[in-house]
Amino acid sequence: MSAIEFVVRDGAGGLNRGFVGGDGATSSLMAGPGSDISLNLNQGQILGYARNGQALEITLVDGQVIVIDGFYGLDGRAASDLFISTNGAMSEVNLIEGAEGTLFGTYTEADVYGKWGPDEDLHFLNEGTVLLAGAPDADVDTGMLATGFLTTSPLIPALLAGSAAVAAGSVLTDDGTVLDDNDVRDDDDDDDTGGDDDAPEGAIVEGTVTAGHIVNEEDHADGVEISGTGTVGADIKVEVDGETQTTTVDADGNWTVTFTPDQIAPGTYETDVTVTVCANDQEVVLEDTLALDTEVSVDLDMPVTADNIVNAAEAAGGVTLTGTSEAGASISVNAGGMVATTTADADGNWSVTYDAADVPSGEYDVDVTVTATDAVGNTAVTTGTFAIDTETHVTIDSPVTADNVVNAVEVAGGVTLTGTAQAGATVVIEAAGSIKTTVANADGTWSVDYTTTEIASGEYDVQVNVTATDIAGNVATTTSDVRVDTFVNQLELTSGPVTPDNIVNEAEHGQPITLSGVVEAGSTVTVTLAGVSQSATVDANGNWSVTYAAGSLPTGEYEADLVVDATDAAGNTASISDTVQIDTEIDVAIDTPIEGNDVINHAEAQDGVTITGTADAGAVVIVSAGGVSRTTVAASDGTWSVHYSAAHIPPGESFADIDVTAHDSAGNEASTTHTVEIDTIVNELTTADPVEGDNIVNRAEASDGITLTGTVEQGSTVMVTFEGLTRAATVNADGSWSVDFAAGEIPPGEYEANVTIAATDAHGNTAQITDTFLVDTAPPEAPLVESYTRAGEGV
Repeated sequence: MSAIEFVVRDGAGGLNRGFVGGDGATSSLMAGPGSDISLNLNQGQILGYARNGQALEITLVDGQVIVIDGFYGLDGRAASDLFISTNGAMSEVNLIEGAEGTLFGTYTEADVYGKWGPDEDLHFLNEGTVLLAGAPDADVDTGMLATGFLTTSPLIPALLAGSAAVAAGSVLTDDGTVLDDNDVRDDDDDDDTGGDDDAPEGAIVEGTVTAGHIVNEEDHADGVEISGTGTVGADIKVEVDGETQTTTVDADGNWTVTFTPDQIAPGTYETDVTVTVCANDQEVVLEDTLALDTEVSVDLDMPVTADNIVNAAEAAGGVTLTGTSEAGASISVNAGGMVATTTADADGNWSVTYDAADVPSGEYDVDVTVTATDAVGNTAVTTGTFAIDTETHVTIDSPVTADNVVNAVEVAGGVTLTGTAQAGATVVIEAAGSIKTTVANADGTWSVDYTTTEIASGEYDVQVNVTATDIAGNVATTTSDVRVDTFVNQLELTSGPVTPDNIVNEAEHGQPITLSGVVEAGSTVTVTLAGVSQSATVDANGNWSVTYAAGSLPTGEYEADLVVDATDAAGNTASISDTVQIDTEIDVAIDTPIEGNDVINHAEAQDGVTITGTADAGAVVIVSAGGVSRTTVAASDGTWSVHYSAAHIPPGESFADIDVTAHDSAGNEASTTHTVEIDTIVNELTTADPVEGDNIVNRAEASDGITLTGTVEQGSTVMVTFEGLTRAATVNADGSWSVDFAAGEIPPGEYEANVTIAATDAHGNTAQITDTFLVDTAPPEAPLVESYTRAGEGV
């Protein structure tokens, strides 16, 4: 594409010209307020328009971009007019704002050119030489229709970034000579000049407002340069805000002074510039204005969100970064490598939005660098950091118990639910209508406790819903099912009593005993009877049974506990109990000795004999003695008694067997036997006759006493009464007895003596016999002597 001619006309009618090169590079020019900008283009060469801050960007179909800085004012309104010139025909471009800085162009014919026409030379308002590198030769027409402007000559724009501005009232000739207001230019007379040849000449061509230059931060940093032209060798004194720099116009007629950064205060302001040109003892004073704009600011609003963390919900709507800067400043935002650009609005506010698709999910920090570039090229940078946190998680540990079933024992101890989440996350647990809230620990673990009163008993399933909200506001949920089973169903003993009477007697003890019942399917059952435990067999339907082998239970008479323990598949336990009477024994006994010595003597027999004993309370007792049976029932204390009258006791001496049989209520039987002696008489009581051989006790015999003898039952005692005197006889082991009466105990005389012999045998029987014998102790009567004569005497 050929070089493009443009024209800038300021509000005073002054014109500037320039070219955009055909090398494909982006070119720019400066538009002053109220400028008319004309480009030697046609509509077909233009691809589109866009606004970028205060600049207007024109994109050509071959990719070249023309940037017109300052086309828009700080208020966002166009400060300049744009024209397109094609073969002398001018069209005004009307720009309409579109979305995101896009502009739509419409075109209207422009037939008013002010002070110039398409074929006129370009006029400039400022003095000085227009420096155009590679400017056309003198014979080249400088009009708008000049063909040289449409060639591929590498001409440089005369008004790029404020360069090549000329003073007001100057005229650019065909050979590049600039004439001031005192010169008279005639297109037909090149020698027509005027003025004082000795007076110094001078002009300010760079660095001032008239030159279209504003000192930015970069310019200020390496010194503020003001340049111009003047009479060769003239002394130049430049005064700015009380500071002075001097120099001399060089051989080419150029001069430059540089004020150090310390001499020119930075900031945004304008100050007077006074240039004094001295030569030939004359001086010319030039006045202009120095414009500085070394400041631009940019701020990034922080935090980006309320907590400076962009969570998943926030990221889903895109991430918007906002801030402030100088109105119209170009803003470049680099957020973690994602670059977005925008322009600060008239109020200095800016914002960029990163779409949700452009924001990677995860947890990471984003470093933000915001660069603002204002219309004069000042830059400012600010940084910030925010966090992206679009992820969170939550888990619940399962199983809650070893088998994920909470049984009664576990409920009694309370149940703890645990899990994991992001550290610091708020965790809400909902289970069976109960809601609990906790915060995940630093290691990410969480737990909540449910007391036994918070868990309803029964068999049911519980869905546990867990929601975690992390500190960024991200939400994660999870669920888990838990079974609650706190009891064993249907535990029953269905076999009824162990035996028909629920008493295990001796006979039943010797047989197998089977117990049965029902329970929750899948349970285990243990039966304990009388301390003997056995595992029951449980079928698929929950029917259970257990059999005790014959003789496996302890014998005796006692109340045995029957306990059925069941444990279901969840580990719950249940128990039912009963009692069983074990009575494998019966006791029966006869109280001995009967009648104190197991002998029934005569006296005892006379009033009958009572036989007593013991047996189980309530037992039926049958007593058989001497062929006679008696039946009774043992009292509550177990005692029993039967009575045999005298008529049932045979007299004499004999032995009688007593047989006792007892039957208790359990059906047990016991018996015992005892033998009792019956002795109702005293045997062999006799006297030995005759006394003294002739059954007569004479005087001589009486003089040495008498002895009475006899026999009696061994072991008996004998009392002998003789003439009122009773004396115990001596009874020998063989049953013989004897008793002595002394002479003095025998009454003298002649009489029949009565003797009573009373015997008592060892069993207390008594017997008595009597005997008589003669006592004759009196001498016969002597013959009556009526006289006697002693020997030798005579009667």
